[in-house]
Amino acid sequence: MNLPDLTSHELFQISTLILLPLAVLKLEASSRVVKVLGSVVFCYAFGMLIGNLNIFKIDPELFQTASELTVPLAIPLLLFSTDISSLLKLAPRMLLSFLIMIFAAVFSSFSSIYFFSDGLIEVEKVASMMIGIYTGGTPNLTAIGLALGVDHEVFIALNASDILVGGSYLLLLLGFGTKVYGYFLSPFVHRGGLNEVHELDDWNGLKMTSKFRKSIIYSLISALILATAAGMSQLLFKKMNVAFIILFITTTGTLLSINSKVRRLPGTYEVGNYFILVFCFAVGSLADFKSLISEGSTYIFYTAYCMFTAILIHTFLCKLFKIDRDTTIITSVAGIYGPAFISPVATSLKNKSIISSGLAVGILGYAIANYLGIGLYYSLN
Repeated sequence: MNLPDLTSHELFQISTLILLPLAVLKLEASSRVVKVLGSVVFCYAFGMLIGNLNIFKIDPELFQTASELTVPLAIPLLLFSTDISSLLKLAPRMLLSFLIMIFAAVFSSFSSIYFFSDGLIEVEKVASMMIGIYTGGTPNLTAIGLALGVDHEVFIALNASDILVGGSYLLLLLGFGTKVYGYFLSPFVHRGGLNEVHELDDWNGLKMTSKFRKSIIYSLISALILATAAGMSQLLFKKMNVAFIILFITTTGTLLSINSKVRRLPGTYEVGNYFILVFCFAVGSLADFKSLISEGSTYIFYTAYCMFTAILIHTFLCKLFKIDRDTTIITSVAGIYGPAFISPVATSLKNKSIISSGLAVGILGYAIANYLGIGLYYSLN
C-alpha cells in the first residue's frame, strides 16, 4: 500500500523541480521585483523556504541527483551562444577589467589555502571550487566539485555560505553599493565595442509549442554530449572520470559555438539557464541553514574572505588602470554571479549599454572557469 503513495510523492517532487523554475520565469516577465532581483535569487529562496521550513518533505537523494545532473546539461547550452570572435570587439577596458577579476579570484582562492589550511578539510579542492564560482558562477562551482569528488556535505555547506554572503553583497550592490563605487572610480564613458552578443527576441517571439519542442531537442543534444563524454571516459580511463567529463562538455560546447548556425539557434541559452534554475531550486532545498550557522561558520568566513578579497583587489587594480565604475561593477558581477545578474545590475546602474558586453564576458567566464579551477587543483597535487 505504501508503494503508490511513495511513487505519487516522488512524482510530486519531480513536478515541483520542473514546474517551479518555469513559474519563476513567468513571474520574471510580469513582476518588477523578480526582474530586478533575478530568477536565480527567487529559485534559491523558494528552495530554502521549502527545505528549511519543511513545507513538504523532500527526498535528499532525488534533489541531489537533480543538482548534479542539471549543471552538466546546462554547460553546453550556455556555451553554444558564445561568439569567440566577438570577444575581440569588446571595449578593451571591459576585457581588461574581466581579466583583472579573474586574477583577483585566482589570487584570493589561492591565498585562502594558506589561511584556512587548518580549519577546512580538503582546502585545495574547496579553493578550486571558489575559483570556479568567482570566475564563472555557481554552475562552475558545482562542475568543479563533481570533477574533484568533493564530499556532498562540504559542497552543500559551501553553496549555502555563498548564498548567504553573495546574496548579502548583491542586495547591497543593488541598493547603495553603486554609489560607494562612484566615490573611488570615474564615471562611465561610452567608447563603443560589442553591441550585440545574445538576442532574446527570436526566442521570445516563438509560440509556446515551438519553445517546448526546441527545449526538448536542445535537452536531448546536451544529454547526447554528456553521454558521449561518459562513454569516452569509460573508454579512456575504464571508469567515470568526472574531471574529464566536465572538461569534455565544456570544450565541446565551446567548439560547437564556433559554427555560426549553432550560435544562432534560438533559445539555447534560455534552456541552459532553465537547467541552472532547477539546480538553484534543488540546492536551495538541500541547504540546512540551522546546521550551517551552528556548525559551518568556518565556511561562511571562508567564503567572505575569498569573495571580498577578490572584490577589493579587483577594485584597487581597476582604479590603478583608470577603469570606470560601471565597467568595474559589471565585470565583478560577471565573475561572482555569472551572466544571469548582468541585466538587473546594469538596470540599477541606469546603463543598459553595457549589458551585451557584460553577458559576453560572463559567458566567457563559464567557458574558462572549469579549466582554471581543475587546473589549480592538479597543479597543487
